[in-house]
Amino acid sequence: MKRAAILLSLVCLLFFVACGQGEKAEKATVSEPEKATERVKEEAGETAEMAKEATEMADEKAEVTAEMTKEGTEMAEEKAEETAEKAKKKME
Repeated sequence: MKRAAILLSLVCLLFFVACGQGEKAEKATVSEPEKATERVKEEAGETAEMAKEATEMADEKAEVTAEMTKEGTEMAEEKAEETAEKAKKKME
């Protein structure tokens, strides 16, 4: 009688453990799409951050280019004025 009770207990224990494992396996499959969604969200966030950084770099480059162009134009104007003054002096 004791053996039967122990055997029945073991069978019930194995049954409940097996059912629990099946549930875990099912949960794992359900969470795979969730994990994939999270990965996609993370990658999208990283891509957005990289795009923001690239935009900031492009803006900085545009500012530097504009400043250099302005300085170059000013230098060219100064040289043109100097050349014009020299030409006037030679003509006099």
